[in-house]
Amino acid sequence: MACGKPVIGTRVGGMLDTVVHGKTGLLVPLGNAEALYESIAKLIDNRRVLRKMGLNARKEALKYDWRTIASRYLKILQQLNLI
Repeated sequence: MACGKPVIGTRVGGMLDTVVHGKTGLLVPLGNAEALYESIAKLIDNRRVLRKMGLNARKEALKYDWRTIASRYLKILQQLNLI
């Protein structure tokens, strides 16, 4: 995602918190090779969708930049009068 590419992942664990199906990538059921194949084919066959999802993925990945996260923590600590 950080490289501006959509992600294809399984519908388990951290993928559910990271990948927005149809926006930043595609989610497939765990162990479903046919769904994985179809997802890959969908992106390869439609360059416009591939580019759009890639741009969205990059934007989403930037939300997890360490500077952004550190800034959020700093604001929380300041609101709690801890610093």
